[in-house]
Amino acid sequence: MQGLDALLAKFAAIQEAIAPENTKDIDMDAAQILLDEFRATAPVGKTPHDKHPGRFRDAAFIAQGTPDDPNALFLMDFDVCEYAAVVEFGDSTHAPHATIRQACAAVSDDVSQSIEDDYTDLLSKVTS
Repeated sequence: MQGLDALLAKFAAIQEAIAPENTKDIDMDAAQILLDEFRATAPVGKTPHDKHPGRFRDAAFIAQGTPDDPNALFLMDFDVCEYAAVVEFGDSTHAPHATIRQACAAVSDDVSQSIEDDYTDLLSKVTS
């Protein structure tokens, strides 16, 4: 019985450690990888009429999602770049750039590895 109590206590500690409210940093670390890739590869306006090149890059940001869920959000601030959706998805007169989707594809392995490493570190602290 003594070993069972210790095992149950360890399981409780693991459950607490991986609770969504305790893993927000893991989610944000992964989202930061995507944001960095997006900003490194997003197009910058080169035409004379674009007085604010780089607004598409500047409009991207990350934020924590709902408090009770393990998530982070990649968002675009349309006050910074009102045409961000047109750049990404295109419209009847502009071809899509698919920059966000390309950034996601480019870093998906890195994001997965970051999450795996962070959870491994977290669990090793709890179980040691």
